[in-house]
Amino acid sequence: MREAADRGLAVFCEKPLAKSLAEVEEMVTAVERAGVVNQVGLILRYSPIYTVLKDLMSAPDLGPFLAAHLRDDQYFPVGGQYGSTWRGDFERVGGGTLIEHSIHDVDLFHWLFGDIAAVRCHTRETSGHAGIEDVALATFQHADGHQTSLTSVWHDVGGRPSTRRLEMFFEGGWFATDDDFVGPIRYQLRSGPEQLISAEEMLERYRKVAGLDDVEFELARRGTLEDYAFLRSVYEGTPAFPGFRTALRAHQVVDACYRSAREAAEVVVPPAGGHA
Repeated sequence: MREAADRGLAVFCEKPLAKSLAEVEEMVTAVERAGVVNQVGLILRYSPIYTVLKDLMSAPDLGPFLAAHLRDDQYFPVGGQYGSTWRGDFERVGGGTLIEHSIHDVDLFHWLFGDIAAVRCHTRETSGHAGIEDVALATFQHADGHQTSLTSVWHDVGGRPSTRRLEMFFEGGWFATDDDFVGPIRYQLRSGPEQLISAEEMLERYRKVAGLDDVEFELARRGTLEDYAFLRSVYEGTPAFPGFRTALRAHQVVDACYRSAREAAEVVVPPAGGHA
């Protein structure tokens, strides 16, 4: 990556950027010093359903935001559909479900609910891979004063799909979804009954919220808008999003989670220095 940046080449990296926070900081420094276009595969930033939820959260009659919980329920990626046995080697990956899958979730929480100022986290290993946690429970204290929580697990149920379930609670509303890309949204507002936004209705709302043309909308439906956005930024010479600095914030929070688990204490996260 550093060689590519030094040669002036645009850089796209999958998540996590690296297995340690120090390495991530070095990567951010390298691309910013070289002034090259850089992007990281935090694909939930291009999720239609979370983009629509972000828009729904802005309704003024919802009242104060109370709390949110996300369950990230994934198949252990050392076999089956993944076959990535290297994910069971701590020396190669630096951790388990928290850094591998839930780096997405931490970035999502930062985007939807605001900067994370402190964390309290517990992790557990049950699969026999030393240093590779397959359970992580985290509570986040956000800078605006509210709290959210995350349950992240790797299971060994081959026939069970990997899913995310998100619930958000406001004084005057509730939203829930069992999908992390395209699917229905259930909600209820104050005295009204529970209602449903279908997957197709959600997609049409996403098109309007994101301001997509026909080509971009079709790419979004296929899950390739992220790739298009990077290539367009390279072609136009404009900053790509989400960039390495955005990923750095997620890594800072994940690093604090691991420290909290080791020390059995709440850990303060240094203030963010980059954009969200």
